[in-house]
Amino acid sequence: MFRIFKAVGAVLWLAVIVVVLAYFGRSLIDFGVLPVQLGHPSTRHMPIVPSVSWSAINEDIRTAVQESRKEAMAMAERRLAEWHETLMHRVDSDFLEWYFNYFNQQLIGLSYAYHTVHSYVVGSARSPSEQVIETIQTQFTNRVLRPEIAQLELEAMTRDVVEAFILTLHRRLDEIPSKYAMQREDWDRHLESIALIASTVEGARTVPVTLKALTTGVTVASGAMVAKAFGPMIKSAASKVVTVLTTKAIGTAAAATTAAAATTAAAATATSAGTKAAAGTVASGLLGPIMAAGILGWDLYDHAKTVEENRPIMRTNINDYLIHFGRAMLENDGSIGSVVHDIEVAIFRGLARAEGL
Repeated sequence: MFRIFKAVGAVLWLAVIVVVLAYFGRSLIDFGVLPVQLGHPSTRHMPIVPSVSWSAINEDIRTAVQESRKEAMAMAERRLAEWHETLMHRVDSDFLEWYFNYFNQQLIGLSYAYHTVHSYVVGSARSPSEQVIETIQTQFTNRVLRPEIAQLELEAMTRDVVEAFILTLHRRLDEIPSKYAMQREDWDRHLESIALIASTVEGARTVPVTLKALTTGVTVASGAMVAKAFGPMIKSAASKVVTVLTTKAIGTAAAATTAAAATTAAAATATSAGTKAAAGTVASGLLGPIMAAGILGWDLYDHAKTVEENRPIMRTNINDYLIHFGRAMLENDGSIGSVVHDIEVAIFRGLARAEGL
């Protein structure tokens, strides 16, 4: 029995020794050779990735598109103002000089008189004024618009505006990732998800483009991408402008002035011709030459007065029409504005589709 108690006692003392040694071991670790501050456990530093608000980012993209469009349209307005000045220079130096030339006015008057008689005797679907205006439109087209050159000018202008829009958009979009401390891979992936459908007009074909493809690479975006996706649209828009200007610039803006001037010229020509005929039959001797000289003098005076009154009116009418037409070209459905507007709408629709995923 005694041996049993002695063995149990030895085991208990052994346990006490183990506990004491463990206590001193813990003390040595906690406060000795390897001190570690309590309350500050060792941690591995991990990069903090903020949560991205895609709705806020998409709103910034929309704002970037709208601001870029404003800048592009301001550029288009300046370019159109320069083009307008060029056209008005041709109006002043060429067309109005031709139209109000004394001998040309006699031809216009005779032409008006001829069409009046022809319409009365034979009949015509168009009035004498319309037929005279058609001739004047042709001269206006050739002397001022020069359709082939005008189309190339408008195509270049529209292409420059589209390129300016894309380049400005590229610059604005490039500022967004740093604003939200985004990873570039996440940003590129988001732009790839915004798919656009660019209409090419011809054959109702479409070209799929992503927002990243449209704005990545300044050279590609401003050159090949524009030419591929929007070239036919630009060409169609420019062609439409030239067609409308050719058929309506004079007919709409200056029809009243033209008809009035043509009527005045016709009346003056008819009066001169009638008086000259009367002078040939009634007068004799010196009376005929004197009357003829008087008639010609009066006709020259009347022509000068007609030019003085009607030239400023016709110029104002043409100028006002071209200004109005230029402003209409910048509207959302205008020849230049529609191209940029269509890109803007395509981006917004792409954003909407990406948000719906």
